[in-house]
Order: sequence, then structure tokens, then C-alpha cells
Amino acid sequence: MGKWFSKNVELGSPLQISKWRKISISSWRVTQDSSIVSILDLDAEPALAYLASLQPQTPIKLTLTHLAAQALGRTFAKYPEVNCLYRMGKLYPRKSVDACVLVASGRGGMRGSEDLSGSVVRNVDNIGVVKIAESLVPEARTIKTGKDTTFRGIKHYIGSFPNFIRRYLVNFTDILTHSLNLWSPILGIKRDSFGSFMLTSVGSLDIEFAIPRIFPQSRNVMIMSVGAVREKPVVRDGKVVVGKQIKVVFTADHRIVDGLHAAYLLKEFQACFEHPEHSPVASVEANA
Repeated sequence: MGKWFSKNVELGSPLQISKWRKISISSWRVTQDSSIVSILDLDAEPALAYLASLQPQTPIKLTLTHLAAQALGRTFAKYPEVNCLYRMGKLYPRKSVDACVLVASGRGGMRGSEDLSGSVVRNVDNIGVVKIAESLVPEARTIKTGKDTTFRGIKHYIGSFPNFIRRYLVNFTDILTHSLNLWSPILGIKRDSFGSFMLTSVGSLDIEFAIPRIFPQSRNVMIMSVGAVREKPVVRDGKVVVGKQIKVVFTADHRIVDGLHAAYLLKEFQACFEHPEHSPVASVEANA
């Protein structure tokens, strides 16, 4: 594409979409918000047992967030028609399923200087939970020390301008990297910095659930929040017992995900999360 720019995201040809989807794509310009939200109450006990069985393989603490990233990755892989990038009125399928896991710096806190960034795990549907956890560690350590490499340039340069200029610069970066699908190291951001979907763990803050919002310039299909595990009454074998449950919240882009898609996606995610031993990489991971 030239000396200075190359493709930002590896994409296929645009999908053939229905007339209704075309109308949906055009309709959201009025409100600038195409979000739809779903909440799942999941049985956390099989997932916790699975993580406990893998924990001896790594010194890194395995969490339900790591498992959720893999489960959503497997879900996107099964339904590739939702693993798309919206650009210029068309949906372009991504060639890989990539998860952007949000990480807070832990610096500043309530004083307002807390920084937030993301680390992208590529091909998250094809790797095990242990590898997902290990791949996040280097970037997370860098972010927590305040030396974010993912958005270093854009934070340094755009963050220095007043608000009325920042808005134009942020939108210009979005148009360049997504609408035009161009990337250059001079932008000071990593190639395809947001991946297919975003994931945040509010459970690490002991919050039961939160409804996240899609960052508009990420062009993500979905953002998912993973809450804290809570003991609650559940029915098993016709009896009420105490069980461990977790709430997972999904906010999706309605231009890409409609009600039918959402139903299939939620059922598949629940199956992947509550039965992680059925993952294609589970047997390999268990014998590692």
C-alpha cells in the first residue's frame, strides 16, 4: 500500500447482508448508539473446578476472566458471521478471533489519574486458558507500571490537545485505521489494537455485575463484563442448595448482532463456559 501505510486489520470480502440489516446499519446514525444488552447467570462451579485442575501448570493465577475470553472466542469462531468489522456501510469478516482484555494501571485510583488500556490476545479461540493467562502477563505488567505500549503514541500526542481538537483527532484516527483500514507505526498504536471483542473483569473489584459500553472508536462487535462469584440458592435434583453463580453481561453492536444472533451466541457461550472440558484444546491442556 505504500512506504508509510499498510493494512490495519486482515479482512475478507464484505458479506452479502439482508435488506433489513442494511436498514439497521443506516438507522443508528440518529442516536449514535446501537447497543443491545444481555445478562447471563451462569453456574460457576464447573468452571472453577476446571481452572483448579489447570492451576498446577502455571504460577499465574487462572481466573474466570481467562476462561470467559476463551469461551467467547470459541463462540465467535462457531458463528463467524458476527466476527466482523463495520466500515463504510458494510460488514467485513475478520480472519481471526482476537480478544482485547482491559487492564487498569492501578495508579491514581479515585483521584482520576487511573489509566486504562488493553492487551489483545490473538486467535483466542484456538489457545488454552493457561496460554491466554500467560500471554496477558507481560502487557499487564507494562500497563501497571505506566508504560503502556498499545496506545502510547495516541495518548501522548492526542492527550496533549484541548478537548475540541481531541475529538477530531480521535475520530480521524478511527477513520484512518478502520474506515480506510490503514495502519502505520507513526500513529503510535499497535496494529488492530481492539480485536474482535473487548472484555473487562468487574469481579476483580468485587462487583457482582456491570453493564459496559462499547468504545465507539474500537469498532468492536461486543464488550463483555465478568462479575464476581456469589453464593446463591440454586435448584439441583429438585432441591434448593447453595451454589456459586456468576453474572456475565454482554453489550453488542446491533448493526452486526440481532436478536437471533444473540440467542445463538448466548447459548453457545453458556455451553462453552459451563462445560470447558469440551473445548478442542481441553484434552491437550489437561495433559500438558
